[in-house]
Amino acid sequence: MMVRPDSVETVRGFLAALESGDLIDVADLDRSPLFEQLRLCGLIKEQAPAAGCQGGCSGSQGALNTLILKLVGYCDLACRYCYDFHAPTYSRRLSDEVARRAIVDSLDRSGPSLRIIFHGGEPLMAMDQIRSLVPFAQDAARTAGRAVTFTVQTNGRHFSPETVNFLLENEFSIGVSLDGPPAINDRHRVDHAGRGHFAEIETALRSEPRLLAAVGVLTTVTRTNAHQLLETAKYFRDIGIKGWETTLFQPLGRATDASAQFTPPTDAIIRSYLALFDAVEGGDFDEMAVMPVLRYVRNVLTTERRSMCLRDACGAARDLVSISVDGTIQSCDCIGDPTLSLGRMDREGIAEALESPVAETIRSRSTSDLSPCRECDWRSFCGGTCLARSGLKQVDEQECQIALTLFPDIFRRLANSDRLQRYARLFP
Repeated sequence: MMVRPDSVETVRGFLAALESGDLIDVADLDRSPLFEQLRLCGLIKEQAPAAGCQGGCSGSQGALNTLILKLVGYCDLACRYCYDFHAPTYSRRLSDEVARRAIVDSLDRSGPSLRIIFHGGEPLMAMDQIRSLVPFAQDAARTAGRAVTFTVQTNGRHFSPETVNFLLENEFSIGVSLDGPPAINDRHRVDHAGRGHFAEIETALRSEPRLLAAVGVLTTVTRTNAHQLLETAKYFRDIGIKGWETTLFQPLGRATDASAQFTPPTDAIIRSYLALFDAVEGGDFDEMAVMPVLRYVRNVLTTERRSMCLRDACGAARDLVSISVDGTIQSCDCIGDPTLSLGRMDREGIAEALESPVAETIRSRSTSDLSPCRECDWRSFCGGTCLARSGLKQVDEQECQIALTLFPDIFRRLANSDRLQRYARLFP
């Protein structure tokens, strides 16, 4: 933690008293200005009912805020590392009946707002279904007294004028999956004949300013691009992209047995992330939200855990539920372990699935039970790494090493400059 120099001895005495058990009178604590400051900063946690926890608590169910609908299993790209490829359901399409039931069920379990993410495969290959589900969801939300928003995650090859108009008219958040400049992107993000399509996608984005302003780019970090993330971010910034996010490669789908080919070296990721922090502090990205920086910085600046993947008790089976193309209910679409499926829409439905023993087990994962998290000073900031990558009882070593480097570095940066704080305020 960071304190002013004139408070160091007071804090040391306070912590020593806590460790020795000398602090017995809770009323004295409550009257202490130091205690109140530490509590407000999130450095002292009070026992509280689950409903009072910031961003969800281990074991608590909470209210849904995100529904992922896997509309199709197929795609006109065949990315070599695609985590979502599943041969038995590749030719399938989510039925309208299942999609509509999932929307109604989710609104029944949601808080004041539900975000529906259209996913795939390539969801824009089911644009006719999206056109019918959007007004259905809007009507269902009004009936339920809820708000509903829409997101689509696409490969970027299907931006016809009619599609763009529909997405913008309905205020979609639009995510496009791209891994870097053409030479990097087209190495693994290829079609079924092995051809890349970056130039086509970039042309579509540049030709429609309204679309460009609404698009965020998602980059999968692999061995190919891990050492060039700063260059990748600058490339998308210069195109005019306003938001850029990264996700680490997972050995699922087409790349189940290809870890050696695609897994990025941890030291390369860390060097690239630190370079991104340097560039952000230098003012290079004041016009673009660099989410690999903001995700970690926000967890230091506030106790609100906006990233469901960077908190104790992640969003799986709590904030989030995902419906696969065959109607399987998943707590998160990134969890590849079939034993962690929650049920099926043609049997249980979402309410019963979220009350299942499997869902409860997923929600009960906590850093207090994980080794080495139990003794880690940073566990309240990182959340114990992604369940989908590590499993219920372990931590992901790569994510752990990234967090153990970045969080101390963020504290050092904040101690020397307010630049990261000012950057975070640019993207509330």
